[in-house]
Amino acid sequence: MAQYKKELRYLDFYMGIVPANKDGAIDSDEELLSKYVSQASELNCRFDEPCGWTNTPSDGLLDSSDFYLFKKNDSKSFPIQIRPGNPEPDVDAHFVLAGNTTSQQQSAILISAPVACQKSKGTLKFQYWLHNSAKIEIVLLKVNPSNGHLHVLNRPRVDCHYLKAPKDECRIDLDPVAEPFKFGIRVFGLDDPSIGSFAMITDIRYAANICGTNDVPSLFGGIPLPKSSNNWTPLEKTSDLNCAENIQGCRWFPIEKSMAKWRIGKHKHDWSNIMRSKSYPDGDFIFQYIDPMAELPLGHLQSELVQCTQAPSSLSFRYWMSPGIQAQLCTVSAENVSLSCIYLNENDSPGPITIDIDTADRHAFRFTIEVIKFESAHSGVFVVDDISYTGLLCTERAPLPEGSPLNLEMVFDLQPVPRVGINYLETLDCDFEVDYCSHWENPDDLFQQGFVPAVAPFEIPKPIRGNAAIALFEDFNQQAIFISQQISCAENGRLTVTYYSSEGSQISVCADNRCVKQRRPSGQLSVNVTSDQPFRLKIVAESIYAQESFVIVKRIETTGQFCRIQMPTEVSCLALECNFKEQGLCNYRSDVVGEESVPFVQIPNQGIGAKLVSEKSKRAILRSPEFRLSSLAELRFRTSISTFGARLFICPDENVQNVVENCELLLGPKIDQKKLEIIQIQLDPEIQHFALVAYHDKYLQFGDASFLIEHIELVDKDGNLLC
Repeated sequence: MAQYKKELRYLDFYMGIVPANKDGAIDSDEELLSKYVSQASELNCRFDEPCGWTNTPSDGLLDSSDFYLFKKNDSKSFPIQIRPGNPEPDVDAHFVLAGNTTSQQQSAILISAPVACQKSKGTLKFQYWLHNSAKIEIVLLKVNPSNGHLHVLNRPRVDCHYLKAPKDECRIDLDPVAEPFKFGIRVFGLDDPSIGSFAMITDIRYAANICGTNDVPSLFGGIPLPKSSNNWTPLEKTSDLNCAENIQGCRWFPIEKSMAKWRIGKHKHDWSNIMRSKSYPDGDFIFQYIDPMAELPLGHLQSELVQCTQAPSSLSFRYWMSPGIQAQLCTVSAENVSLSCIYLNENDSPGPITIDIDTADRHAFRFTIEVIKFESAHSGVFVVDDISYTGLLCTERAPLPEGSPLNLEMVFDLQPVPRVGINYLETLDCDFEVDYCSHWENPDDLFQQGFVPAVAPFEIPKPIRGNAAIALFEDFNQQAIFISQQISCAENGRLTVTYYSSEGSQISVCADNRCVKQRRPSGQLSVNVTSDQPFRLKIVAESIYAQESFVIVKRIETTGQFCRIQMPTEVSCLALECNFKEQGLCNYRSDVVGEESVPFVQIPNQGIGAKLVSEKSKRAILRSPEFRLSSLAELRFRTSISTFGARLFICPDENVQNVVENCELLLGPKIDQKKLEIIQIQLDPEIQHFALVAYHDKYLQFGDASFLIEHIELVDKDGNLLC
């Protein structure tokens, strides 16, 4: 601080200049700095009032110091060593000064408000004074630097040095600039601990024909995308939203909130440099140019309102985005309330990407495509092409299947799949040509055994013919499902289904709660899965129109690494086993049914217990989770009862109201002393749940009763643990 005050005294004594305010801060016009200048003269500045110049944040590379605002305090002339500017400026003239007395060279940049672009040649002029080793240069900078580092677009030729004629000024001739930029007046060589170095600047003047605030650089021969017209009639069919051929007449329009305008691209000159992509649209396309000074939210692309759909529909399109852009597609209500959104991933570009609207929607909605993030360090471009919308509006008539009406049951000779019991195999593969594939569960028996004839009233691909599993639908929104056995894990697993679906139906394959829908009516449909948690695979056939339709499944195949398929008994063992002392109730639940019931609760380090301590408290119920056995197994557990007359029952069908008649007695009523007993009871394969019921209706004779269950496990007939 002492050195700084000393330098200020020298400047006042030798030059008659002092800080123009307490801190010497430049008086900048913050509003002007935050937007593009509308005319070149807005950068003219004598620093005696707020203007469009300021210090740039230091990046430690091009800029390591600052300019400070000074004014002439008296009429004394500048020393001869300070030149080439006017040695006798007016009293109260203002300057910006950058200087230093360090041994290591420093530099400072005075930066301007942004310029959208410069259409013509131009000039930048200013008065300047240099002392000792200080030098000056002009740099054109990117509007918004990234990573905190200044990015230089160009360094115009500068001939502004110490030996210029007295009162000479700095003049820089500028070529046209096609992109947004800021001027940077950079002084450098600021060092010398003995006498110091500095530079002063004032009276900046800029002259050029510049782009206005709303001018957009001429990319791809762009012309404005037409806005919505009140003369447009409501959509009559989904294809009205198709936007591949006649873009100017398509039913998408821009909602513009900033300088980021939507346009129609007519050519692809310089495409690879701008988009960094070797693929490109065919013909005309829609694009949005995003200026570095643009602010979110940007304008979005919006479809005409879809009044109502009677079946699932799909929107597909291709897209490209320059680096740093993130975008999303949303469906919004007629009141512009967001319904759902998906992110458009740069890795999926150019697509096409297809978005399914899964169910019929009786409410009006529209699509919006919007850029939600961009890098302000440079301009960006987002491109959309080949928009296609398929489905059925409520005003459209659903197409009938070819050859309809038909008796499809007779055509396919449909028969219920024989009930041979579930065949638990260690494979998921299935060929319906030779097998009923009973290792795939068919919960509602809606898949039937059928035969696809070589000669049929309608065309069916040859690979589908022969024996197959067929789901026949007679109305809208019906489903038939195949479910696999539980799979413990998978690494790069892949399920592939060979199928055919008629008009009005569709098929999906699902793995680990992720489903993939068909893209065409016949072929192979696959889903990939990697999971370290148990999961099931599903094949879902469904009707999407209110008419007769069908889905044929010919073959199920798997590739990749699927872990060993867990047999139902193994899965059940994991579900039923519980150390109540440490784990609480696990998958069990304790129901309170009426005033006569009390719950089982955990007793730390002992198990779970129930106390029946009044005439009204007669029972406590512990219900098992649902399970399924593929082989004989036995339930083993440790339990105790405290009181003579109390009993413990097991109820296979969970009928716990009349335990004496409907349930099997496990322990009691003759209890000599309270001790842990090991109970082992066989569970038949048809049993899918049970309840343990602690029962005591002899309170008046024998008093309170307490029940304790310590541990439950599943074993085979020899007592070996099954998990």
